[in-house]
Amino acid sequence: MSRVYETIIIGAGIAGLSAAIYARRKEMDFLFLSEDFGGQLNYVGKIENYPGIPQTNWIELAQGFQKQLDIHGIVLQKGVNVTGIVQEPKHIFRIEAGKNVYRAKSVLIATGAHARRLTIPGESKFFERGVHYCAICDGPLYKEKTVAILGSGNAGLEAGEFMMNIAKRVYLIDVTACITGQEILARRIQSNRKVTVMCGTKIVEIFGDKKVEKIGIETDGNRKMIPVDAVLVEIGRVPGSDFVKHFVKLDEHGHIITDKHHMTSVPGVFAAGDVTDSEVYQIITAAGDGAKALINMSKYLTRK
Repeated sequence: MSRVYETIIIGAGIAGLSAAIYARRKEMDFLFLSEDFGGQLNYVGKIENYPGIPQTNWIELAQGFQKQLDIHGIVLQKGVNVTGIVQEPKHIFRIEAGKNVYRAKSVLIATGAHARRLTIPGESKFFERGVHYCAICDGPLYKEKTVAILGSGNAGLEAGEFMMNIAKRVYLIDVTACITGQEILARRIQSNRKVTVMCGTKIVEIFGDKKVEKIGIETDGNRKMIPVDAVLVEIGRVPGSDFVKHFVKLDEHGHIITDKHHMTSVPGVFAAGDVTDSEVYQIITAAGDGAKALINMSKYLTRK
C-alpha cells in the first residue's frame, strides 16, 4: 500500500491555507493538494476588512501567504484536480486525482466555491474580454464606459453601487420580477440616474468582435439589443463539492453539511470555508474555519 498520511488538505483558498499552517505547527504528516493557489481570492480586489491590515489586495495577501508557507516548509501540490474520495477498510481514505491516488487517516475539504455562470452564447468567448465575474476586481477597467450587471441579490446590488461611481451608465438586469437584495442598497441604486434597473429580464446572448460590444436581452418575450462594454456576472457562487456529492451529505445548495467541529456526515472527513453550509462567507471566517477544522481533526486523530 502507498504511504498513508495523517491528513490530506484539499483546496488552497484561505481556509485551506490556514489549515495547512496549523497542520505544520502541530507537526502533522500531511499532504496539501489544490487546483490553484488562492481560490476565490484570485477574483477579489481591495480588501479592507481583515483585522490588523487596514487595506490590502489579494496580490499582497497572497505574497504574505506564500512567505508563510515557505517559512514553515509547506509544499503545495498545485494543479491537482481531486475527483473523488473513497473510504477503505481500517478507516483509511483514498483520494483520487486522475491517475494519482493518495491515502490518509483523515481529510479536510476546503475547495471553496466558484462564480455561477450564465451558460449563454458568447459568455465563454468573451471571458476576460468584457465578461467578468468580479465587479470589484475588474469594474475599474470600465471607467466612463457602459456596463451590464447580472443579478439583483446583494452581490449584484453591491456591484451596482460600486460601478455607479465608475461607469458612465449601468444596467442592472435580473430575471426575477423585483430586486431581491438589501433594501438600503436597492434604494441607493434606484435613485441614481446612471442606473437603469431591468427586472423580469434575461440576457440571452453576448455579441462582439474582439471584445464585448452588445448584449441581447428578453423581456416578456420581446427581444432587443443593448450596446455595452462589459458584462459583470454577479448571480452567486457554486460550492466546489461536486466530487463528494455521493460521499458526504450536502444541503439543497450543494454546500457540505458540517457539525460544530467541522466534521461532515462521514467521520474523519472535515470541511471548512465557502464549500460548507456556513451562513457567513468572508475571508476572516474562512481563515478561522480552516484553523478550527484542523484543530478538531487533530483531536479526532488523537482519540482514534
